[in-house]
Amino acid sequence: MQYSIYKNFLDMMATQPHIVSDTLLKAKHFPDGEERKMFETMKELIASGASIDPILLKNKGLPAAMISSLDTNTMTANWKLREQEIIEAYKKRQVQQTATKILNDNRPSSVILEEVESLLANLENDTNFSTVTLQQAVIENTALFEERTKLKTGIVGYSTGLRQLNAATLGFQRGNLYCIGARPSQGKTALLLNFAANCCVPFGILSAESSYSELTDRMVAINSQVPIHRLKAGVLTEKGLSDVTESYSRLYSQEGMFYDEPNMSIDRACMIARQWVRRHGIRILFIDYLQILSPSSQLIGRPIRETMIDASKKLKGLARELNIPVVVASQLNRSSDGSRPSLSQLAESDEIGRTADVVILIWNRPIDESNHTVETYLVIDKQRDGVIGDFPVVFDKATLRFLDKT
Repeated sequence: MQYSIYKNFLDMMATQPHIVSDTLLKAKHFPDGEERKMFETMKELIASGASIDPILLKNKGLPAAMISSLDTNTMTANWKLREQEIIEAYKKRQVQQTATKILNDNRPSSVILEEVESLLANLENDTNFSTVTLQQAVIENTALFEERTKLKTGIVGYSTGLRQLNAATLGFQRGNLYCIGARPSQGKTALLLNFAANCCVPFGILSAESSYSELTDRMVAINSQVPIHRLKAGVLTEKGLSDVTESYSRLYSQEGMFYDEPNMSIDRACMIARQWVRRHGIRILFIDYLQILSPSSQLIGRPIRETMIDASKKLKGLARELNIPVVVASQLNRSSDGSRPSLSQLAESDEIGRTADVVILIWNRPIDESNHTVETYLVIDKQRDGVIGDFPVVFDKATLRFLDKT
């Protein structure tokens, strides 16, 4: 049999059978043919508790010439290097196949781009997940613990901008999915923008509802403490004009990305997020909002509950894949009595409540019969590793600012 990196790796597996169990390689990493069949058979034998025996290989239908060519005295010290070479060759084949397919593809370019972006993301993360020993986990966590004790910030993740919320959640943590729920027109977009303004790291905002121009206006209002209606009308005092000018300057120095597309698809949202992390280094992602994201192309026409389950799982997977916090707004069912919101009121998607690591609900609680005067609470209704409860805040609707209640 002609020498190849695949044949060499099979020889290594025959020499040291533990490699069969330890390798990250899968059958797909081998080209179609006898070498892939040999790899699959070896994996099958070891998984069943058998040995890599020539007779057993022959009984599995492998060619005698291939079996006899196995070298069980192969040097195995560099087997991880050979493994990486095989993975790299697989990635190149996938890219070449996709490029060939694109040349003859009559679908819209936007659909093709989404497919290419998904392929690249899958290739990047193809072997990122692996088994680690308890000792390895302890060593890594010890380093993280030492880093936290040196920082002495009291939070693990990125700041929410609210003291009580930071204390309760320890900030927005990498790999976690956060759901921000609110009834219509109760401040969910404003809260996302407050978070973005205070996170102190490069951020991305995906909006399926508002334009980037509208979002920028709101961020300026939050940052300058100038009422949003005055800002839009351009009717400002001399101080207000100065505050707005300073706000524009501060925002200009921040690192952030906007993408707005009415009813963008969940797949496109994930594609843009991957691009931002890879090209612009964003550290946290905000999405506004879940229920108006269009479904994946294969789920168009399916019941909304089914599409929401798909979207929720994809967002959780995205947070883990990119290792960033993903913060998604979600609408709650309307309520006329201003009662305390709960997970069960997440409109058309209780799945996001199950999938999210943390669920924070906005509650504007009426304190008079007219419902014009309210007390605002951020209700942590779910948190996997932390406290839950109602945390009072001040929501200034004029400037869209959320503040700690003193």
